[in-house]
Amino acid sequence: MSSKLERLVTVRPTVNLPQCPLRQPRNLPLRGLLIVPFILQLVITVGLVGYWSFRNGQQAVNELVVNLQNQATQQINHHLDCYLTNARQLNELNATAISSGLVDPKDQDGLGRFFWKQAKLYQVGYILFGAKTGEYVDVGRPQTYPLELITERMSSKRYGDNRLYIYEPDSQGNRGRFVETGRYYPFQKEAWYTEVMRTSKPKWTSVYTWQSFTTNPLAIAISSPVYDKNKNLIGAIAIEQRLSQISDFLRQLKISASTTIFIMERDGRMIANSSSTESFKVVNGTPTRLKASDSPDSLIQSTATALNQQFGSLDGIQHRQQLRLVLQNQHQFVQIMPWQDDLGLDWLVVVVIPESDFMQQININTRHTILLCTIALMIAILTGIVTAHKVIQPILQINASAKAIADGNLAQTVNTQGVHELELLSHSFNRMADQLQQSFTALENANYVLERRVEERTAELERANRELQRLSEVDGLTQIANRRYFDQYLAQEWHRLQREQQALSLILCDVDFFKKYNDFYGHQGGDCCLRRVAQVLQQTVKRPADLVARYGGEEFAIVLPSTDFKGAIAVARSIQHEIYQSQFPHPNSEVSEFLTISIGVSSVVPTNTASPEQLVTAADEALYEAKRQGRDRYIFHSIPQPNA
Repeated sequence: MSSKLERLVTVRPTVNLPQCPLRQPRNLPLRGLLIVPFILQLVITVGLVGYWSFRNGQQAVNELVVNLQNQATQQINHHLDCYLTNARQLNELNATAISSGLVDPKDQDGLGRFFWKQAKLYQVGYILFGAKTGEYVDVGRPQTYPLELITERMSSKRYGDNRLYIYEPDSQGNRGRFVETGRYYPFQKEAWYTEVMRTSKPKWTSVYTWQSFTTNPLAIAISSPVYDKNKNLIGAIAIEQRLSQISDFLRQLKISASTTIFIMERDGRMIANSSSTESFKVVNGTPTRLKASDSPDSLIQSTATALNQQFGSLDGIQHRQQLRLVLQNQHQFVQIMPWQDDLGLDWLVVVVIPESDFMQQININTRHTILLCTIALMIAILTGIVTAHKVIQPILQINASAKAIADGNLAQTVNTQGVHELELLSHSFNRMADQLQQSFTALENANYVLERRVEERTAELERANRELQRLSEVDGLTQIANRRYFDQYLAQEWHRLQREQQALSLILCDVDFFKKYNDFYGHQGGDCCLRRVAQVLQQTVKRPADLVARYGGEEFAIVLPSTDFKGAIAVARSIQHEIYQSQFPHPNSEVSEFLTISIGVSSVVPTNTASPEQLVTAADEALYEAKRQGRDRYIFHSIPQPNA
């Protein structure tokens, strides 16, 4: 090896070096490498910043819209609670006042004043009372009068003969100026009276229309039964509310420029909405309620249609729902919230906010980002071209000088200015020719170092070989001697003890019911068990000459040189004791709740007439005899002696 290296060092290259250009089918120009990555980096960075800015803006808009919708539904809930729940409470108060005798239902003048004062204090449409005996009183604010007191006196004998007498109350709520005589009003056929008289329970009527009005005709009433002091049912009292006031409230909510809010029943019929359209239409002079899917407002119509398609039935909406739908070719944020009353009201509040109300500024910012990216790209291209020119020209000069040196002309100098790093490169290049001889000297020194390294590598290989030899003698699972080394060691000790005429003993161990152990704990548990048993055996057998080896599967072998049968039996007892003390759980064992082993022991003084295989056979027979006798024990067998 050394002579080859010496011959290598003595070779000197000539000045005229052959040119060996590297053939590259596709060479990338340096100009492109300087410009393109910089531009790509800029474009990717600005693009990612713009993209994430747009995404974050969208996310912020989503969160803002949800918050605004939640605030709107809270305000609507509060208004409905005040507008309808207050009417319900006032109606219960009136029923209690009449039933307790605080107000006499037969005193129509007093009852009218009582209702008039309440109408002045509370925002209600009409307060109505109808008795089983035919008396009827109502107070309210119709569309044609500032305030009215309506009283009908009717005897039971002349049912249907009397008419309504309408008065304008004075400042104290008494009958004032007579207004007109109205036609007969059959209140006994109205839902607010008939339903309560039938069930004797408070309830809301369904939404109905005033057939005589073509503006604000939608109304709803809360009705309660009225009893006298003897708990006898004497009539019904109700408060009527106009739904147009809910629409007026919805129109006052300022959420965004194009927000639309509408309330509908489960069957889709409109209750109120925030648009300029009405929730009803007039057919032949008669107002008729509209479904939301038939609303003149195109956004309400398309939203209701989409909700029916989305849920199949509006009855399935029991909790607040947040949707993002494409309606009228625009993304719309839609929130649906059920509003329910324990007396029968079950409405859906729908808030629709167009995404465009909030995304306009974000879209403008996105366009500005694209414009700035384009400007930055143009500046980057120009800057890259100038930079590439300053870098490439000195490199071309250095390349020409290098070719001259390769042709044998070592007297080359390069002078570059303008770029500090390239100036350093030219100085290094100018020193290159002077350092060629020094390089050859350094090569000889490197040769010596290389020889030393070869010697060190040879020593390392020898150590590696010894380690491989050791690994070939060790069982990979239990880290004790394997079967191969056991056979070698047994044969070695047999011949040694044959010369010294000393006893050689062998112990074979087998884990009881190991298959059941393995089936119960799995293969990994079985491997762990074998490692534990190997550790116990290794710790029990303490003499340096004794060898613990894995004989095969769950069987272990222990070679005891210079040990007679008594010593071998003592070792076997110690092994069983240590295994018992370890108390490895074995739920499926048939002899113990802990792990046990069966042991076969054999001992002999090696002679020419016997062999190691006979010793192994005797120990193996003893092991199987221990298994036949019930396991968890040791049996000793000796080698049969040949007849003299």
